Amino acid sequence: AGLDTLKRLRLTYVDCFQVHDPEFAPSVEMLLAETLPALRKLQAEGKCRFVGITGYPLELQRQLLARCDPLPESSLSYCHYTMHDTSLVSSGYVELCASKGVALLNASPLSMGLLTPDGPPDWHPATAETKAACKAAADYCSGQGVNIAKLAINFTLSYEPIATTFIGAATLGQLQANLDAACSTLSDKEQEVLQHIRNSIFLPNDPRSWEGV
Repeated sequence: AGLDTLKRLRLTYVDCFQVHDPEFAPSVEMLLAETLPALRKLQAEGKCRFVGITGYPLELQRQLLARCDPLPESSLSYCHYTMHDTSLVSSGYVELCASKGVALLNASPLSMGLLTPDGPPDWHPATAETKAACKAAADYCSGQGVNIAKLAINFTLSYEPIATTFIGAATLGQLQANLDAACSTLSDKEQEVLQHIRNSIFLPNDPRSWEGV
């Protein structure tokens, strides 16, 4: 599959091949015995510079880091450092990656649409309770004349121990809004709204995740 990817991209190598969504693999043993060794073989052949893992369940990534030899060079986690779920930090995963020398990549500060004015797509895997809490937060922001997406991006990027965060965009307008949010500071009013959302809506049940659902 890795060689097919290079052929389709018309490349001789890529910077990183990643084991994506390992929670859907038949077993952890298959990942350790077959998938990761296959990627290491491609790395040895010069087809990629690094090998990484990605996925939503932090516990599975923790298991892989405990059993991989050699360790993956990177670990990508998404939706686990947001306004409604800071388990990337509270679980100790940030510190774990740092202690093992694994580059931590964070993604989706908007929680795949939960923290946007328009809300998530129909297929979003979050629980009904999490969706309701995020909608309450978005409605509160709207009533205060504040864009919840700007607050969400600012909240995630303001945590300096996480050096890299990926933000998706489906349109040029979304891309520009993301850049504006990332490059600007919050006003006093926006800070007040952010604190209200965190303290009154999300913190009593943080993390609001769908891990294990």
